[in-house]
Amino acid sequence: CPQYWPDEKQTLAFEEKKLSVEPKGEKKIYHSPQDRSIVLRQFSVTLHGEKRQIDQLQFVNWPDKGCIEAAELKELILAMSPYQSKDPITVHCSRGIGRTSAVILAHTIYESGIEQAKVKDFIDLDIFSLASKLKNGRRYSVPAIDQGKLAIETGYQLLIDHPSL
Repeated sequence: CPQYWPDEKQTLAFEEKKLSVEPKGEKKIYHSPQDRSIVLRQFSVTLHGEKRQIDQLQFVNWPDKGCIEAAELKELILAMSPYQSKDPITVHCSRGIGRTSAVILAHTIYESGIEQAKVKDFIDLDIFSLASKLKNGRRYSVPAIDQGKLAIETGYQLLIDHPSL
């Protein structure tokens, strides 16, 4: 994914839009033996005088149309967890279909399972319906079978490892 954010000591300013993006910090929060990592970046974004803190999680070295290990995707989903109760989460990759939808499907399986467990004694997920709903919202989502399998395996592993289930 080409870099679209400012370097650590550079502020982006778009005066005609009254928008500025100022980096506030960056740290690696996960590193795998396969030389893949998760980087947390924080930005102060000002639009028309209103300031917001934006946190960005980047999974580094996930190949386009490729797969990572389920344990690595699990780390990304867990890294996203603290942000769920705040503002909406945006997920994207350069093409916006394969890696993006693998993350969204794994997260949806995990969250759906947790919600079901609150009201039932068992979890009964219809993975086909969850994937179909995702595909209906974004054509060509989960285009590779391996990415779909990765999402399902990761979602279930997150549920199995969840402390309150």
